[in-house]
Amino acid sequence: MSEVCEAYGDSLRIFSGSSHRELAGEIAEYLGCPLCPSYTNRFSNDNLFVQLGESVRGKEVVVIQSFAPPVSDHMFELTVAICWRLHDLAFAPACAQRLRWGTA
Repeated sequence: MSEVCEAYGDSLRIFSGSSHRELAGEIAEYLGCPLCPSYTNRFSNDNLFVQLGESVRGKEVVVIQSFAPPVSDHMFELTVAICWRLHDLAFAPACAQRLRWGTA
């Protein structure tokens, strides 16, 4: 386990958007932290569904999403993931303590 993961203990959750899961996996591996599952589904009517596959209650959350083409789709996916976490923060204080996101 790296210093980063040791510093956060069990409170760090790293998720990937769909734009470059391999890059997110390499970042998580470099940090010595597991990459948590996340799911993205685009419905036939072009609506987007994003789900983080682990609980973020009381956790530090990192979402990694590159802005590779199609940029607008990947930005929207990141926004949906962030908005759901912020929604949880506003209406359920037991949810994620902090949310961080990065772009590459």
